[in-house]
Amino acid sequence: IRYFTFGALETADLERVEVLKGPASILSGEAEPGGIINLVSKQPLRNPYYSLEGSAGSYRAVRVGADFSGALNSDKTALYRFNGYYKDAGSFRDFVSSEGAFLSPVVQLAFGKNTTLTLNATYRNERRTADDGFLAIGTGITDLPRSRFLGEPFQEFSVNDFSVGYLLTHQFNEQLTLRNAFRAQWVNPERYFPLRNSFDEATGDLELATYFAAGEYQTITTQTDLIARFSTGSVNHQLLVGVDYGRQRDKPKFAIGDPYRTINIFDPTYDGVEYPKEELYNFFRDDTINKLGIYVQDQVELASNLKLLIGGRYDSYTQNRSTEGFGEPRQEFEQRDSRLSPRFGIVYQPVPAISLYASYTTAFKANSGTNRNGDGSPFKPRNSQQLEAGIKADLARNLTATLAFYDLRKKNVTTDDPTSSDPNDQLQTGEQRSRGIEFDLVGEIVPGWKVIASYAHTNAFVSEDESGFQDKRLDNTPRNAANLWTTYELQRGSLKGLGVGFGMNFVGDRFGDLSNTYEIPSYVRTDAAIFYNQDKWRAAINFRNLFNTKYFTGSDESRLGVYVGEPFTVTGSLSVVF
Repeated sequence: IRYFTFGALETADLERVEVLKGPASILSGEAEPGGIINLVSKQPLRNPYYSLEGSAGSYRAVRVGADFSGALNSDKTALYRFNGYYKDAGSFRDFVSSEGAFLSPVVQLAFGKNTTLTLNATYRNERRTADDGFLAIGTGITDLPRSRFLGEPFQEFSVNDFSVGYLLTHQFNEQLTLRNAFRAQWVNPERYFPLRNSFDEATGDLELATYFAAGEYQTITTQTDLIARFSTGSVNHQLLVGVDYGRQRDKPKFAIGDPYRTINIFDPTYDGVEYPKEELYNFFRDDTINKLGIYVQDQVELASNLKLLIGGRYDSYTQNRSTEGFGEPRQEFEQRDSRLSPRFGIVYQPVPAISLYASYTTAFKANSGTNRNGDGSPFKPRNSQQLEAGIKADLARNLTATLAFYDLRKKNVTTDDPTSSDPNDQLQTGEQRSRGIEFDLVGEIVPGWKVIASYAHTNAFVSEDESGFQDKRLDNTPRNAANLWTTYELQRGSLKGLGVGFGMNFVGDRFGDLSNTYEIPSYVRTDAAIFYNQDKWRAAINFRNLFNTKYFTGSDESRLGVYVGEPFTVTGSLSVVF
């Protein structure tokens, strides 16, 4: 079921994170054809499970967490699980800090052998200093100390996020299963910081404007799937029929545009006065978005070594939006979009250890009705398609390698307007194309030696456009990227459970904006770890950026925000299960 978030993805209550590629992404109407991220939550356990963990590290970073599970009654038809944490941290950046807490209770009820109802809720509270990093200057990035903060100490981003939901599963028999999921979510973010308005590269003067954004975001989503397994002669089928519906209500409000003050990035002073919030509101939105999706997918087994996947999805969007502000009268927008998206896949195994596959995937997504063309007409919906082919090889019992080739095209993609400092101003490009190869190696080479390695070569550019972006490379997309993480743990002897880890992450040169006016340099970051597992205890020390490399992780797609990577950091952690 779709999930909406402000800020970083929360992982404390997750069992694992899956990447669903190609036609498997049919279950989400807003998915890009390259795939979707499937978040698999931790489920209640029948037997008692109690885990406590704590960590501390550089820049006074601390975190404590708990994971409890077990049965609520003697016959174990009612189970529970609870995850939670509290964290607090400073930063290598001057004046920057963060604090957060997360709670996730789950109750699972069994009604006989064939029906389960899982009730869940989450609450997240986060507060951190809003930090837009460095700026572009000329064709590169400002040469400043890594710690230099270019804002005001009072600026802040905060969010309260609460959700409730359920998953109902009923198995009629071994061939027929029904699933129904529901989620309701309420998110209240606040962004209070002077907005970067313009930058004089000759003098280093950065002009700031007042900015405050808050609002209420409410989302209701439901999804129902029917899975049937049957045969037609010698051909086996796994048929999925489903429908999902979502209703999103957004009521943001903004205070933006008044001059605040100017700071010099080479000799900044931090004596700005906090400005009022609510009294400055000058732009309001009230949006209601309804989404309906109907999908059918059949996984066909023609032979034990030949499988087809055939599917299609119909999506319908209705957007009703209202805007008011900047002295202009209230404007009402209504936009309706719909599209049928077919998807196909094939897998052939010439031998059991080798899988050859190919897929064709299309996707559809309506663009925001508040962002419109200069003549007032709405943006066209985003359409995309991908061709992919590859080979997957089981090199050993627990070691798998995958090589994939892909060609992805997206039409009518929106991007930030490079001529405007307002982050809400958008342009629509004609077509963006991304093609390349990916290689992955995952598994255990020998007992105790595990590895995760990948390499990607990507040629991503604007292939069709009439607004000045023709043939420009896509921002924040390197041609080459690779990473490696490997660990070895002793399997026997008095030091059994002692292990070490080593990793490298390479990111190539990439442009920081779609106009390709400046380049973010490549980097190699080296990480390491030492850990010890003994019975129910685990202790670890992680070293990040071992050689203290100065690097930049990416940009905000403009010249006014380039994010600085962490220097050398150390984190120690200890966990126990009882």
